[in-house]
Amino acid sequence: MRTMRRPALLLLAPATALALTGCTPGAEDTDLGDAPVVGSPATEEPEGADPEGADEATQADGDGAAASGDGEWLEVRDGTWTVGEAGEVEFRVADGALELVDVRPADGWTVTDEEVSTDEIEIDLEQGEVEYHVEIQLEGGTLTIEIDQDIDPAEPGRYEVGVAGEVEWAVSADGGLELVEVVAHEGWTVVEQEADRDDIDVELRNGPATWQYDVDLDSDGSTEVGVDYEIQGPFEG
Repeated sequence: MRTMRRPALLLLAPATALALTGCTPGAEDTDLGDAPVVGSPATEEPEGADPEGADEATQADGDGAAASGDGEWLEVRDGTWTVGEAGEVEFRVADGALELVDVRPADGWTVTDEEVSTDEIEIDLEQGEVEYHVEIQLEGGTLTIEIDQDIDPAEPGRYEVGVAGEVEWAVSADGGLELVEVVAHEGWTVVEQEADRDDIDVELRNGPATWQYDVDLDSDGSTEVGVDYEIQGPFEG
């Protein structure tokens, strides 16, 4: 889990059967279109909902990946990237160099750090106990995009890990962490799943993209969640 820098204060903490929802410490959902929320707690299916009648764009394509939900997250590309409910970051690659086009924070979110060079862009957005860190690197024709979310403190519950799956965890009677369930969405594979009293680590992968979900139990009994997305591959622009 990335060490949080706090120039100021800082997704959503869950609740049981939360709305990737639940005890959201000071953060309100922001509608950013159909892009997935990075690491927020998972939403229950509304009563009477008809999954079979869902928009065809969300059905799995021939490769087993969700045609709509996964598409933008499986492509090494420049352009606009949705940063959970925190906003958007837009960049481009031109003449072998990175250019930051715009940072568009959602209502209630603050850009606390912005560093830009021809080979690296770093952006931090914060609201309450939640922080997003965006890091884009271009080196030797390889483009790497990372979108990391930190929730500190975090509540136990069920979290949606971007478009990759869901992780549910709890705190046991003796105060330790307990991994309840890991669900991989179609097209995604669980490549790591480790849990002990103080730490839970889950990694899901689909082609060049990975989502990592991590829970840490601190010495004071509080818990911190990290949800990290990364994609890397050759890119010419």
